[in-house]
Amino acid sequence: MRLEGVSIKLFALLLFVCGTGCQPQSSVQISTHIIEVNGVSRAYRLVLPDDLPEHAPVVIAWHGFGDTAESMASYSGLDQLAARQHFLLVYPEVEKGGWRYPLPGAPNTNVDADVEFFDAMLIDLARHASIDRERVYVVGMSQGATFVQWLATQRAREIAAVVAHSGGPPKAVDPLTFSVPIMLIAGSKDPVHGSMKKSADNYLADARFVSVPGLGHAWSKPQNQAIWKFLLQHKQIKPVESE
Repeated sequence: MRLEGVSIKLFALLLFVCGTGCQPQSSVQISTHIIEVNGVSRAYRLVLPDDLPEHAPVVIAWHGFGDTAESMASYSGLDQLAARQHFLLVYPEVEKGGWRYPLPGAPNTNVDADVEFFDAMLIDLARHASIDRERVYVVGMSQGATFVQWLATQRAREIAAVVAHSGGPPKAVDPLTFSVPIMLIAGSKDPVHGSMKKSADNYLADARFVSVPGLGHAWSKPQNQAIWKFLLQHKQIKPVESE
């Protein structure tokens, strides 16, 4: 896999609401990177806080069907969370259609493509910042939430925790063998609310379900701090390799 083709860099000064008006609190560098995965060019949006520590946590946020990396950044408020909490934030861009995972009874052409995209991003991120491979987290919205639950089954030794917002697991995920800590979030008016609660009940891993009163199929920005608190509780301990 060839690592970078094009990088478009721009700077954003994030403003936060406070009691006396908006004041600049932290700045981030936002860039778009192209990497090659098995001969296919894939893009991701990188948010790099100016005061990022050494061995920084990584959050990879997978957007919903029909969304983009930019639109998820806009509706989720995760850029601001990254600036406040000093973590590396990544928004993968879908290649076409939706994220790929096994669909029973349907053609599963190139079903591993987005899992391999995840692998390639982790390699590429190390060129831009010092990252903590024991604190790699994935979050997803809608179809992105469905995908990250599949991804966690395929990369359980790479992912420390998962947040699935407004999307249940694919049928290919066995809740009895799911091993990664997970938070599931759904609005009380979201059609997937009931099925997500059931999924949380069925998971044998550390699974938590958050119901947001009155919310439909949308991201809940007020839950962002709770999302970060949940993620920070978990760390992927790598096994010690024998000499």
